[in-house]
Amino acid sequence: MPLDRANSDRLVKLLGMLGSDHAGEVANAGAAAHRLLQSAGLTWAEVIVRPVESGPKTWREPADWRGAVSICLGMPGAPLSEWDRSFLFEIAGWTAISARQKAQVDRIVTACRLHARMAA
Repeated sequence: MPLDRANSDRLVKLLGMLGSDHAGEVANAGAAAHRLLQSAGLTWAEVIVRPVESGPKTWREPADWRGAVSICLGMPGAPLSEWDRSFLFEIAGWTAISARQKAQVDRIVTACRLHARMAA
């Protein structure tokens, strides 16, 4: 279920505040935006919409875990659960992941690879 107009407008204003020169204002805006989504029962993955055309047309093997995150999130019709999608969005900006997190990325890549091969 998408955000209603009032909450959508509020989210846009809060996200605009993330460019503030005041660290406290940035932190408060980010926390308020997150609370707004939680109160609406939504995740960031459900709010941020990417065009289907942005994904790869055929499977290409990722060079590393960062590439795997990008490929799987950009894949049209990827077989990602809500947890998978949220996990990938969370680690997308990280510089390193743990062995357990790498195992989850590998599991997701395996599912995406199989999906791409079946769709081809």
